[in-house]
This record gives sequence, C-alpha cells and structure tokens, in this order.
Amino acid sequence: MCVKTHELPGPDTHRAIYIVRDGRAALVSYCHYLRDFWERNISLEAAISGSAIPSWSTHVAAWALSGRPNVLVIRYEELTLARAGLLEKLSSFIGRPVLRPNDITFSDLHELMPAFFRCGSNERNVGEMTQQQLEIFDSYHGPVQAKMGYARASYLEAYA
Repeated sequence: MCVKTHELPGPDTHRAIYIVRDGRAALVSYCHYLRDFWERNISLEAAISGSAIPSWSTHVAAWALSGRPNVLVIRYEELTLARAGLLEKLSSFIGRPVLRPNDITFSDLHELMPAFFRCGSNERNVGEMTQQQLEIFDSYHGPVQAKMGYARASYLEAYA
C-alpha cells in the first residue's frame, strides 16, 4: 500500500519514500497548492515561519535527517530531471522490478493538470520570493537548508 502525505512521521517503521526539495521552492509551491486546491490563502511569511503550516525544517528533520529506518530520501530534482538510476534506486527500495523506462515528462504532466503541475522549477518558485522573504526563510531554515545541500547564495545571486 502507498500513501501520499504531507504529515510528520508516526512511530511506525514502515518503509517511506521522502521527497525533499529546496525549502524556498517547496514553500512557494505549497502556498500555491493550498490556494488553488484547498482555498487556503496563507502568506508566504506565515508558511516560512511555520505559523500557518508545519515548519519545513521540522518536517525535513523528522523524515530526512532523523536517521529513521526504512526511509529513502529522493531529491525533487531527481524526479524532475529524470536522473539516471532513479528507477533502479526506487525498484531496489520497494522490492519490485522496473517494468519500463520512465518516459513521462514534466511537460506531459503539466499538460494534463496545469494547476497541479505548475512549473516544476525550483528557480522559478524561488524567483517569486522577495529579498526580505529570502532573508526570513534563511533565519528560520538556513541550517537545515544547508544540511540538505541547497545553497542559499546561488539563489540570491540569481534573483537579487
């Protein structure tokens, strides 16, 4: 059985695939999702601070950095860029063979559901943030962002 969730992990030790994304891009995307599908208009600042939704850092720490057994961490970029070896990594983790190559592109998904598959771009999502929002994000999430290998400076240079 597979379950998609945005919740924090429970006490169980069932296998889980955790998709991690640059926190800035993830929060912008999640705000769009809440607005477009759940009619919840929360400010990006409220999302960043964790006052309106669970904190990005808490979520990442609980799933990806906690050392939980049976959690496979996949980077969002591996999915959107169809990185070599991803299907094999997933296949090995779930114990099922790869039946065919992944030939579905983000453009295909966007065409089917444009509101759900908006842009697929970290850079474009981060580009929606103001300098002040980037600084607020860094004050809340900078250490976890760095632990996950997402460098703040590269985005500041691109969008400053």
